[in-house]
Amino acid sequence: MTTDPHAYEAHLSTDAAEREAAYRLRYALYVERQKLFVDEADHERRTLSDAIDEHAALFVVTHQGEVVGTARLHWGGEGRFDAETRELFDIERFTDLIEESDIALGSRLLVHPDHRRGPVATLLQMTMLEHVVEQGTELVVADCEPHLVNVWSRLGHRPYGLAEHPQNGTLVRLALPIGDDRHPRAIGSPLAPVFERWTRPRMTARRLSARLARSNQVVSEAQDSQAFWASVEETLSLDRLAALLGQLDVDELDALLGNSHALSCAPESVLIRKGHSSRTLYVLLTGSLEVWDEGRRVAVVREPGAVVGEVALFSGNERMSDVLTGSEGARVLALSERNLDALIRAQGAGAAKFLLMLTRSLSTKLHERRASPEQQ
Repeated sequence: MTTDPHAYEAHLSTDAAEREAAYRLRYALYVERQKLFVDEADHERRTLSDAIDEHAALFVVTHQGEVVGTARLHWGGEGRFDAETRELFDIERFTDLIEESDIALGSRLLVHPDHRRGPVATLLQMTMLEHVVEQGTELVVADCEPHLVNVWSRLGHRPYGLAEHPQNGTLVRLALPIGDDRHPRAIGSPLAPVFERWTRPRMTARRLSARLARSNQVVSEAQDSQAFWASVEETLSLDRLAALLGQLDVDELDALLGNSHALSCAPESVLIRKGHSSRTLYVLLTGSLEVWDEGRRVAVVREPGAVVGEVALFSGNERMSDVLTGSEGARVLALSERNLDALIRAQGAGAAKFLLMLTRSLSTKLHERRASPEQQ
Protein backbone atom coordinates (compact mmCIF):
# COMPACT_ATOMS: atom_id res chain seq x y z
CA MET A 1 0.00 0.00 0.00
CA THR A 2 1.19 3.49 -0.85
CA THR A 3 -0.07 6.84 0.41
CA ASP A 4 1.08 8.62 -2.77
CA PRO A 5 -2.11 9.81 -4.54
CA HIS A 6 -0.24 9.87 -7.86
CA ALA A 7 -0.01 6.07 -7.71
CA TYR A 8 -3.79 5.85 -8.12
CA GLU A 9 -6.23 6.83 -10.84
CA ALA A 10 -9.89 7.61 -10.11
CA HIS A 11 -12.50 7.92 -12.86
CA LEU A 12 -16.03 7.22 -14.01
CA SER A 13 -15.94 3.73 -15.49
CA THR A 14 -17.63 2.75 -18.74
CA ASP A 15 -15.39 -0.21 -19.51
CA ALA A 16 -17.19 -3.56 -19.15
CA ALA A 17 -14.15 -5.44 -17.85
CA GLU A 18 -13.40 -2.73 -15.32
CA ARG A 19 -16.98 -2.70 -14.08
CA GLU A 20 -16.83 -6.48 -13.72
CA ALA A 21 -13.70 -6.07 -11.59
CA ALA A 22 -15.60 -3.61 -9.37
CA TYR A 23 -18.40 -6.14 -8.96
CA ARG A 24 -15.81 -8.76 -7.97
CA LEU A 25 -14.41 -6.41 -5.34
CA ARG A 26 -17.94 -6.00 -3.96
CA TYR A 27 -18.31 -9.77 -3.84
CA ALA A 28 -15.03 -10.22 -1.99
CA LEU A 29 -15.77 -7.58 0.64
CA TYR A 30 -19.53 -7.79 1.06
CA VAL A 31 -20.35 -11.43 0.37
CA GLU A 32 -17.20 -13.31 1.38
CA ARG A 33 -15.97 -11.04 4.15
CA GLN A 34 -19.20 -9.76 5.71
CA LYS A 35 -21.69 -12.42 4.57
CA LEU A 36 -23.99 -9.74 3.15
CA PHE A 37 -26.15 -9.87 0.01
CA VAL A 38 -25.59 -13.62 -0.28
CA ASP A 39 -28.93 -14.15 -2.03
CA GLU A 40 -28.26 -11.37 -4.56
CA ALA A 41 -24.73 -12.36 -5.59
CA ASP A 42 -23.63 -14.32 -8.64
CA HIS A 43 -21.58 -17.04 -6.96
CA GLU A 44 -20.39 -18.60 -10.21
CA ARG A 45 -18.87 -15.36 -11.51
CA ARG A 46 -18.12 -14.19 -7.94
CA THR A 47 -19.69 -10.79 -8.60
CA LEU A 48 -22.24 -8.61 -6.87
CA SER A 49 -24.41 -6.26 -8.92
CA ASP A 50 -28.09 -5.33 -9.09
CA ALA A 51 -30.65 -3.51 -11.20
CA ILE A 52 -29.46 -0.11 -9.98
CA ASP A 53 -26.10 -0.67 -11.68
CA GLU A 54 -27.87 -0.61 -15.05
CA HIS A 55 -28.42 3.15 -14.78
CA ALA A 56 -25.94 4.15 -12.06
CA ALA A 57 -22.66 5.97 -12.57
CA LEU A 58 -19.91 3.61 -11.40
CA PHE A 59 -16.62 5.05 -10.18
CA VAL A 60 -13.37 3.16 -9.66
CA VAL A 61 -9.88 3.76 -8.35
CA THR A 62 -7.13 1.69 -9.91
CA HIS A 63 -3.61 0.95 -8.73
CA GLN A 64 -1.19 -0.72 -11.14
CA GLY A 65 -4.14 -1.81 -13.28
CA GLU A 66 -6.11 -3.32 -10.38
CA VAL A 67 -9.45 -1.95 -9.13
CA VAL A 68 -8.85 -1.17 -5.45
CA GLY A 69 -11.83 1.09 -4.77
CA THR A 70 -15.31 1.59 -6.14
CA ALA A 71 -18.54 3.48 -5.49
CA ARG A 72 -21.66 4.42 -7.40
CA LEU A 73 -24.19 7.21 -7.75
CA HIS A 74 -27.74 6.97 -8.97
CA TRP A 75 -30.31 9.70 -9.31
CA GLY A 76 -33.95 10.00 -8.35
CA GLY A 77 -36.77 10.91 -10.70
CA GLU A 78 -38.68 8.60 -13.04
CA GLY A 79 -39.47 6.32 -10.11
CA ARG A 80 -35.85 5.29 -9.57
CA PHE A 81 -36.03 5.69 -5.78
CA ASP A 82 -38.20 2.82 -4.58
CA ALA A 83 -40.27 2.94 -1.37
CA GLU A 84 -37.48 1.38 0.72
CA THR A 85 -34.92 3.92 -0.49
CA ARG A 86 -37.30 6.81 0.11
CA GLU A 87 -37.83 5.66 3.68
CA LEU A 88 -34.19 4.79 4.43
CA PHE A 89 -32.97 8.22 3.35
CA ASP A 90 -36.07 10.23 4.30
CA ILE A 91 -36.23 11.65 0.78
CA GLU A 92 -39.43 13.59 1.57
CA ARG A 93 -37.40 15.76 3.93
CA PHE A 94 -35.98 17.53 0.86
CA THR A 95 -38.57 17.31 -1.93
CA ASP A 96 -40.34 20.57 -1.05
CA LEU A 97 -37.05 22.30 -1.87
CA ILE A 98 -35.72 20.25 -4.80
CA GLU A 99 -36.91 17.64 -7.28
CA GLU A 100 -35.98 14.00 -6.76
CA SER A 101 -34.02 14.17 -10.00
CA ASP A 102 -31.74 16.69 -8.25
CA ILE A 103 -30.85 14.11 -5.57
CA ALA A 104 -28.10 11.52 -6.08
CA LEU A 105 -27.67 8.54 -3.80
CA GLY A 106 -24.12 7.35 -3.13
CA SER A 107 -23.72 3.69 -2.27
CA ARG A 108 -21.51 0.61 -2.44
CA LEU A 109 -18.35 2.55 -1.60
CA LEU A 110 -15.61 0.03 -0.93
CA VAL A 111 -11.84 0.13 -0.60
CA HIS A 112 -9.60 -2.92 -0.76
CA PRO A 113 -8.24 -3.65 2.76
CA ASP A 114 -4.64 -3.28 1.57
CA HIS A 115 -5.32 0.32 0.51
CA ARG A 116 -7.53 1.68 3.30
CA ARG A 117 -4.84 3.82 4.88
CA GLY A 118 -4.14 5.50 1.57
CA PRO A 119 -5.98 8.18 -0.41
CA VAL A 120 -8.45 5.87 -2.20
CA ALA A 121 -11.66 6.87 -0.38
CA THR A 122 -10.91 10.59 -0.74
CA LEU A 123 -10.06 10.19 -4.43
CA LEU A 124 -13.37 8.42 -4.97
CA GLN A 125 -15.22 11.22 -3.19
CA MET A 126 -13.36 13.87 -5.18
CA THR A 127 -14.16 12.24 -8.51
CA MET A 128 -17.81 11.67 -7.62
CA LEU A 129 -18.16 15.28 -6.44
CA GLU A 130 -16.64 16.61 -9.66
CA HIS A 131 -19.23 14.59 -11.56
CA VAL A 132 -22.26 15.83 -9.60
CA VAL A 133 -21.03 19.44 -9.86
CA GLU A 134 -20.88 19.01 -13.65
CA GLN A 135 -24.37 17.48 -13.61
CA GLY A 136 -25.80 20.32 -11.50
CA THR A 137 -26.99 17.89 -8.81
CA GLU A 138 -28.20 19.77 -5.73
CA LEU A 139 -27.82 17.06 -3.07
CA VAL A 140 -26.01 13.76 -2.48
CA VAL A 141 -27.27 11.43 0.24
CA ALA A 142 -25.54 8.36 1.62
CA ASP A 143 -25.18 6.40 4.84
CA CYS A 144 -22.43 4.95 7.01
CA GLU A 145 -21.86 2.99 10.20
CA PRO A 146 -21.72 5.18 13.33
CA HIS A 147 -17.97 4.80 13.86
CA LEU A 148 -17.31 6.27 10.40
CA VAL A 149 -19.29 9.50 10.84
CA ASN A 150 -16.19 11.58 11.55
CA VAL A 151 -14.45 10.28 8.43
CA TRP A 152 -17.33 11.49 6.28
CA SER A 153 -17.89 14.68 8.27
CA ARG A 154 -14.31 15.80 7.64
CA LEU A 155 -15.12 15.78 3.92
CA GLY A 156 -18.24 17.90 4.37
CA HIS A 157 -21.06 15.39 4.80
CA ARG A 158 -23.70 16.23 7.43
CA PRO A 159 -25.40 13.54 9.55
CA TYR A 160 -29.16 14.01 9.49
CA GLY A 161 -30.61 11.04 11.32
CA LEU A 162 -30.59 7.29 11.69
CA ALA A 163 -31.81 4.65 9.25
CA GLU A 164 -32.64 1.01 9.87
CA HIS A 165 -31.09 -0.96 7.02
CA PRO A 166 -32.51 -4.49 6.49
CA GLN A 167 -29.03 -6.05 6.39
CA ASN A 168 -26.67 -3.57 8.02
CA GLY A 169 -28.80 -2.50 10.98
CA THR A 170 -28.63 1.06 12.32
CA LEU A 171 -26.78 3.44 10.00
CA VAL A 172 -26.27 7.20 10.04
CA ARG A 173 -27.83 9.15 7.19
CA LEU A 174 -25.49 11.63 5.50
CA ALA A 175 -26.23 14.54 3.19
CA LEU A 176 -23.99 16.76 1.08
CA PRO A 177 -25.55 19.98 -0.30
CA ILE A 178 -23.40 20.53 -3.37
CA GLY A 179 -23.99 24.26 -3.80
CA ASP A 180 -23.04 25.20 -0.22
CA ASP A 181 -19.31 25.92 -0.35
CA ARG A 182 -19.17 27.67 3.03
CA HIS A 183 -19.28 24.59 5.25
CA PRO A 184 -16.55 22.58 3.43
CA ARG A 185 -14.32 25.65 3.42
CA ALA A 186 -14.95 26.32 7.13
CA ILE A 187 -13.96 22.78 8.16
CA GLY A 188 -10.96 22.59 5.82
CA SER A 189 -12.38 19.78 3.70
CA PRO A 190 -9.98 18.54 1.00
CA LEU A 191 -13.00 18.67 -1.31
CA ALA A 192 -13.59 22.42 -0.78
CA PRO A 193 -12.04 23.49 -4.14
CA VAL A 194 -14.55 21.30 -5.99
CA PHE A 195 -17.55 22.86 -4.21
CA GLU A 196 -16.31 26.27 -5.35
CA ARG A 197 -16.79 25.23 -9.00
CA TRP A 198 -20.58 25.24 -8.55
CA THR A 199 -22.01 27.84 -10.97
CA ARG A 200 -25.74 27.64 -10.18
CA PRO A 201 -27.47 29.80 -7.49
CA ARG A 202 -26.47 28.74 -3.98
CA MET A 203 -29.65 29.71 -2.10
CA THR A 204 -31.28 26.26 -2.41
CA ALA A 205 -28.16 24.57 -1.04
CA ARG A 206 -28.13 26.92 1.94
CA ARG A 207 -31.77 26.16 2.66
CA LEU A 208 -30.90 22.47 2.57
CA SER A 209 -28.01 23.06 4.95
CA ALA A 210 -30.27 24.94 7.37
CA ARG A 211 -32.70 22.04 7.37
CA LEU A 212 -29.94 19.54 8.02
CA ALA A 213 -28.77 21.56 11.03
CA ARG A 214 -32.10 20.86 12.76
CA SER A 215 -31.57 17.10 12.96
CA ASN A 216 -31.06 15.87 16.54
CA GLN A 217 -30.97 12.07 16.23
CA VAL A 218 -27.20 12.26 15.81
CA VAL A 219 -25.16 14.76 17.82
CA SER A 220 -21.43 14.69 17.09
CA GLU A 221 -18.85 16.03 19.53
CA ALA A 222 -16.59 17.12 16.67
CA GLN A 223 -19.35 19.13 14.95
CA ASP A 224 -21.11 20.71 17.94
CA SER A 225 -19.25 20.07 21.18
CA GLN A 226 -21.60 22.14 23.33
CA ALA A 227 -24.73 20.37 22.04
CA PHE A 228 -23.05 16.97 22.39
CA TRP A 229 -22.11 17.38 26.04
CA ALA A 230 -25.53 18.88 26.83
CA SER A 231 -27.26 15.90 25.20
CA VAL A 232 -25.18 13.49 27.29
CA GLU A 233 -25.74 15.32 30.57
CA GLU A 234 -29.51 15.53 30.10
CA THR A 235 -29.66 11.74 30.29
CA LEU A 236 -26.72 10.91 32.59
CA SER A 237 -24.58 13.28 34.64
CA LEU A 238 -20.99 13.55 33.43
CA ASP A 239 -19.67 12.74 36.91
CA ARG A 240 -21.75 9.56 36.97
CA LEU A 241 -20.72 8.61 33.44
CA ALA A 242 -17.03 9.16 34.23
CA ALA A 243 -17.33 6.92 37.28
CA LEU A 244 -19.10 4.17 35.32
CA LEU A 245 -16.44 4.20 32.60
CA GLY A 246 -13.60 3.39 34.97
CA GLN A 247 -13.50 6.22 37.52
CA LEU A 248 -12.20 8.62 34.88
CA ASP A 249 -11.47 12.24 35.70
CA VAL A 250 -12.78 15.14 33.63
CA ASP A 251 -9.81 15.31 31.25
CA GLU A 252 -9.84 11.54 30.71
CA LEU A 253 -13.57 11.52 29.91
CA ASP A 254 -13.06 14.40 27.49
CA ALA A 255 -10.23 12.54 25.74
CA LEU A 256 -12.31 9.36 25.47
CA LEU A 257 -15.50 10.96 24.15
CA GLY A 258 -13.88 13.52 21.86
CA ASN A 259 -15.12 12.92 18.29
CA SER A 260 -17.77 10.45 19.48
CA HIS A 261 -21.51 10.61 18.77
CA ALA A 262 -24.73 10.53 20.76
CA LEU A 263 -27.43 8.53 18.95
CA SER A 264 -31.16 8.52 19.75
CA CYS A 265 -32.40 5.14 18.50
CA ALA A 266 -35.98 4.03 17.93
CA PRO A 267 -37.31 0.83 19.56
CA GLU A 268 -35.95 -2.43 18.13
CA SER A 269 -33.19 -0.74 16.14
CA VAL A 270 -30.30 -3.06 15.28
CA LEU A 271 -27.06 -1.56 16.59
CA ILE A 272 -24.91 -4.64 16.04
CA ARG A 273 -25.51 -7.38 13.48
CA LYS A 274 -24.04 -10.84 14.05
CA GLY A 275 -21.33 -11.69 11.51
CA HIS A 276 -20.51 -8.08 10.62
CA SER A 277 -17.00 -6.70 10.85
CA SER A 278 -17.88 -3.29 12.35
CA ARG A 279 -15.91 -2.04 15.39
CA THR A 280 -18.27 0.51 16.96
CA LEU A 281 -18.40 0.43 20.76
CA TYR A 282 -21.70 1.54 22.32
CA VAL A 283 -22.26 3.04 25.77
CA LEU A 284 -25.85 2.99 27.04
CA LEU A 285 -27.10 6.30 28.43
CA THR A 286 -30.81 5.57 28.80
CA GLY A 287 -33.32 2.95 27.65
CA SER A 288 -32.33 -0.68 27.18
CA LEU A 289 -30.44 -3.00 24.85
CA GLU A 290 -31.11 -6.66 24.08
CA VAL A 291 -28.51 -9.23 23.05
CA TRP A 292 -29.81 -11.98 20.74
CA ASP A 293 -28.12 -15.10 19.39
CA GLU A 294 -29.68 -17.71 17.11
CA GLY A 295 -33.18 -16.33 17.69
CA ARG A 296 -32.83 -16.39 21.49
CA ARG A 297 -32.52 -13.40 23.77
CA VAL A 298 -29.49 -14.04 25.94
CA ALA A 299 -29.21 -10.77 27.84
CA VAL A 300 -30.97 -7.48 28.55
CA VAL A 301 -28.84 -4.42 29.34
CA ARG A 302 -30.50 -1.63 31.32
CA GLU A 303 -27.68 -0.16 33.41
CA PRO A 304 -26.60 3.35 32.33
CA GLY A 305 -22.92 3.33 31.40
CA ALA A 306 -23.01 -0.30 30.26
CA VAL A 307 -20.83 -1.05 27.23
CA VAL A 308 -21.58 -3.40 24.32
CA GLY A 309 -19.41 -4.31 21.33
CA GLU A 310 -16.14 -4.72 23.18
CA VAL A 311 -15.45 -8.27 21.95
CA ALA A 312 -15.10 -7.24 18.29
CA LEU A 313 -13.11 -4.16 19.31
CA PHE A 314 -10.57 -6.29 21.17
CA SER A 315 -10.43 -9.31 18.86
CA GLY A 316 -10.85 -7.71 15.44
CA ASN A 317 -13.19 -10.58 14.58
CA GLU A 318 -16.79 -10.57 13.36
CA ARG A 319 -19.65 -9.66 15.67
CA MET A 320 -20.78 -12.63 17.80
CA SER A 321 -24.39 -11.58 18.53
CA ASP A 322 -27.14 -9.20 17.46
CA VAL A 323 -27.74 -6.18 19.71
CA LEU A 324 -31.06 -4.35 19.43
CA THR A 325 -32.60 -1.49 21.36
CA GLY A 326 -35.43 -2.43 23.68
CA SER A 327 -39.13 -1.63 23.42
CA GLU A 328 -38.60 1.93 24.69
CA GLY A 329 -35.64 2.66 22.39
CA ALA A 330 -32.28 3.85 23.68
CA ARG A 331 -29.85 6.73 23.70
CA VAL A 332 -26.27 5.59 23.27
CA LEU A 333 -22.79 6.91 22.70
CA ALA A 334 -20.97 5.50 19.68
CA LEU A 335 -17.18 5.22 20.03
CA SER A 336 -14.59 3.94 17.58
CA GLU A 337 -11.08 2.56 17.87
CA ARG A 338 -9.87 6.12 17.31
CA ASN A 339 -11.53 7.19 20.56
CA LEU A 340 -9.52 4.59 22.44
CA ASP A 341 -6.34 5.51 20.56
CA ALA A 342 -6.87 9.17 21.48
CA LEU A 343 -7.33 8.26 25.14
CA ILE A 344 -4.14 6.16 25.11
CA ARG A 345 -2.12 8.98 23.55
CA ALA A 346 -3.48 11.78 25.73
CA GLN A 347 -4.29 10.09 29.03
CA GLY A 348 -2.41 6.84 29.58
CA ALA A 349 -3.68 6.35 33.13
CA GLY A 350 -7.25 6.96 31.96
CA ALA A 351 -6.81 4.40 29.18
CA ALA A 352 -5.63 1.83 31.72
CA LYS A 353 -8.69 2.47 33.90
CA PHE A 354 -11.10 2.29 30.96
CA LEU A 355 -9.56 -0.92 29.62
CA LEU A 356 -9.67 -2.49 33.08
CA MET A 357 -13.37 -1.59 33.29
CA LEU A 358 -14.01 -3.18 29.87
CA THR A 359 -12.13 -6.34 30.88
CA ARG A 360 -14.10 -6.70 34.12
CA SER A 361 -17.36 -6.00 32.32
CA LEU A 362 -16.61 -8.64 29.69
CA SER A 363 -15.67 -11.21 32.33
CA THR A 364 -18.92 -10.56 34.20
CA LYS A 365 -20.99 -10.94 31.04
CA LEU A 366 -19.36 -14.25 30.16
CA HIS A 367 -19.92 -15.57 33.68
CA GLU A 368 -23.58 -14.48 33.72
CA ARG A 369 -24.28 -15.94 30.29
CA ARG A 370 -22.84 -19.31 31.24
CA ALA A 371 -24.58 -19.36 34.60
CA SER A 372 -28.11 -18.43 33.55
CA PRO A 373 -28.72 -17.87 29.83
CA GLU A 374 -32.12 -16.24 29.36
CA GLN A 375 -34.57 -18.40 27.45
CA GLN A 376 -36.97 -16.41 25.30
